[in-house]
Amino acid sequence: MEAPFRAVRLVLFGFFAASASVGAVIALTQVLGAALGGDTGKITLADAGQSLGIDLACAGGFAFLLKRDLDARTKQMARLGREAALGALRVRLANGRRSRLASLRGFARPVLVAGTRAQVDAAMAAAEPHRDALLERGVMVVPAAVLGEGEASDGNRPDAGDLRWRAAVMDAPAWRAWFVEQAASVGTERGLFVGLRIDGRVRASGVGVPPWATFVAQLPLTDGVFSGFLDGMDGKVGER
Repeated sequence: MEAPFRAVRLVLFGFFAASASVGAVIALTQVLGAALGGDTGKITLADAGQSLGIDLACAGGFAFLLKRDLDARTKQMARLGREAALGALRVRLANGRRSRLASLRGFARPVLVAGTRAQVDAAMAAAEPHRDALLERGVMVVPAAVLGEGEASDGNRPDAGDLRWRAAVMDAPAWRAWFVEQAASVGTERGLFVGLRIDGRVRASGVGVPPWATFVAQLPLTDGVFSGFLDGMDGKVGER
């Protein structure tokens, strides 16, 4: 759905690259024949060389386009796999309801904050001045103090007034495993955050405290209701 014409492009680019490669082989034989003075059907060495150059350029160009689409597909499938694993993680809402993160699609823009207890508390404190503005934009914070020695815990149950503002993680080891896997190249010393779009795809991620003020500036107002129309237009999908 994200790239509906990619399959068509892969077939066309592959066919054109193969066709140009065959043409290059034929042109090469003509070049060799002309260079050796053989009977090449009155094709001059210059004409044969020109045909060979065109075929090689076309084969190289289509091969480049094919590889680019294949690499993009690989990255996209890896991202979708990470998002599927993330969506399967469970949270507990303030009303006691237990749900998979994927079930919040269409209802909230979760921002996941992972780190030690101190790092998560600092991130939540930094979010407090922006709380009303973030709520108006459908942001729900999921603090996950699951990193660091002995820190893996589900945390306290959110208060009744936090229904739209905060959710607690469940099965903390699973959350820890997901974040550690994603942070393999950047480390977890400063804590991590992941911001999701309303459609459940990753919008932003990074280390340290989430840029709450930036989220307020970039995200559209929701008035507490998502219409379903253009709900996913929260910004470019991240590739990390």
